[in-house]
Amino acid sequence: MPWEILRVGRVTSTQDAARAHAESGAGVRTVIVAETQSEGRGRQGRGWDSPPGGLYMTALLEAGPHANLMPLVAGVAVAETMRDGFGVEAILKWPNDVLIGGRKVGGVLVDADWSGDERGVILLGVGVNLNNDIPASLDEATSLSEEAGEEIDVDAFLESLLERLAGILTTLEADPGEALARWEGLSETLGRRIVIKDSSGNILEGVAESIDGDGALVLDCEGRSVRVLSGTVLGR
Repeated sequence: MPWEILRVGRVTSTQDAARAHAESGAGVRTVIVAETQSEGRGRQGRGWDSPPGGLYMTALLEAGPHANLMPLVAGVAVAETMRDGFGVEAILKWPNDVLIGGRKVGGVLVDADWSGDERGVILLGVGVNLNNDIPASLDEATSLSEEAGEEIDVDAFLESLLERLAGILTTLEADPGEALARWEGLSETLGRRIVIKDSSGNILEGVAESIDGDGALVLDCEGRSVRVLSGTVLGR
């Protein structure tokens, strides 16, 4: 089934626009692509600077049994598009960041806990800094054009990304272990001692050992195994 791409100009966020389309009956594999967002956001309500030149999109997808892993595999699609198409060493930071040289170039946001659609449609949002200028205040961010040293064809990037996303979603359905292995191969989180703030506000420190089948990060905290289903890795 091919993607149906709907292009819009300025929206509050592609997540908002996609939700409205879903509630109006849009089918799965519909992709909303915006030129800019006035209220773009990342995880936990954080803002996402969204000037012209970046890629801001949300895909409507069926919420299958492995929906918790979608943020991870979507990150794989983004990183592989950058690595194979532009020769940059894009890597993944749990749970949803795409980094180049330690700086954030993209992120993934999944809204799967809303009740506006009985079909079980979820919203998979992707934001990528392509040609957009990065404010000087965001010293932990970068753009693909800056790292690759060339102007990025946004439409071509989108086409490649959607092709890779379709492929890894098929892999996720058929073999979740293989999809997770691809994430692990690009991870900068696993094997390191990290500090993490979980969704309850607790601060944990330990060695990131693995990702389980629910997408939770498994930490070795001085010999005690701790699962963190949702949280933020502090520091770079």
